[in-house]
Amino acid sequence: MEFDTTSFLIIFMIALIAPLIPELPLKLRFPTVIIEIVLGVIVGPYVLKLITLQEGLIFFQTFGLTFLFFLAGLEINFNQIQGRPINLAIRGWFLSFIIAILVASFLHLIGFIRSTPFVAIALCTTAMGVLIPILKDTGRLETQFGKFVVGAGLTGEFFPIISISLLSSTNHEQAVPAILLLIFTLITISIGLVAIYYRPPRFLEILSTHINSSSQLPVRLCLLIMMILIHFAYQFKLDLVLGAFAAGMIVNLATRNEVGKLVRYKLEAIGFSFFIPIFFVSTGINFDLGSLLESTNTLLRIPVFLFLFLLVRGIPVFIYRHQLSKPELIELALFSSTGLPLVVAITHIGVETGQMLTDNATALVGAAMCSMIIFPLLALSMSQKK
Repeated sequence: MEFDTTSFLIIFMIALIAPLIPELPLKLRFPTVIIEIVLGVIVGPYVLKLITLQEGLIFFQTFGLTFLFFLAGLEINFNQIQGRPINLAIRGWFLSFIIAILVASFLHLIGFIRSTPFVAIALCTTAMGVLIPILKDTGRLETQFGKFVVGAGLTGEFFPIISISLLSSTNHEQAVPAILLLIFTLITISIGLVAIYYRPPRFLEILSTHINSSSQLPVRLCLLIMMILIHFAYQFKLDLVLGAFAAGMIVNLATRNEVGKLVRYKLEAIGFSFFIPIFFVSTGINFDLGSLLESTNTLLRIPVFLFLFLLVRGIPVFIYRHQLSKPELIELALFSSTGLPLVVAITHIGVETGQMLTDNATALVGAAMCSMIIFPLLALSMSQKK
């Protein structure tokens, strides 16, 4: 495996600089994840040409993506989003999916796209892993509004992950992916039940003893759970992020005590200081800016897909009209329409299987990157005016 120390040096310099930029006296506070992506584009092969994605960096990028979804599952407070937040979020996502199918079918009919399912699923995504840090940094994660955003983000990741896992199965028999998904679900539930209910006092005492020792035993146990479910997801031809997300939810439910709170802090420290910045910077590095600028056709598709992201995920927020004020509805629409990680995965699979045009894949990723830059900034600017 090729390991370029210069690339990692630049990436970690960006990881240090990115959180400092929002502290500058600017009218708009740019979210750190957006800065990391933009700086990744700048140091990448199409601007400064300081870094290209090598094998070693690709490995860390993939692991950063899975860790992002692991922490997304870890951040979900089921007690907070149960009831109205999750019920409305589920209704909203399925309404989004219906709108997306209709829109994608029309685009397919006029020859604009090749694959209706892939584009429809891409339009239904929400980057909860990206929104969690933004909400956390602005102190809104624990608010009522934050609960609705997390609920919308959860469904905007969970259902597309399930859908793309089925679509990406290499077996052409329709029953097989469903069976594999069922087996994976049973394995996840079994591990979850053991983690939540099997708590021998002696074992808990050992974990507590080693929480601050060099062994960091509880943290290692959590990472093992993540790798077990990632392994099963990979073996069953499902998306890796499905395993990571499921592991995060299990660890979340199993660490509802003071020791568990410290374990979650340590896991967040590993993710947000190491693996996740690598993912976001690498996403910027990997963005095919050259093809985008050279093709007028691809470039013109970006505003179309950007509008469709807002249309598909934004329209369903009307079901929250009795829960949120009008400005908050607009903010929720903007946050819900923000996507990227899953869009990258979906377009990659679509191109690899020949079901998505390269122009559309590049334009979708470009639109998703624009959504990450434009939509959260618009939402944050609205909240700052209150």
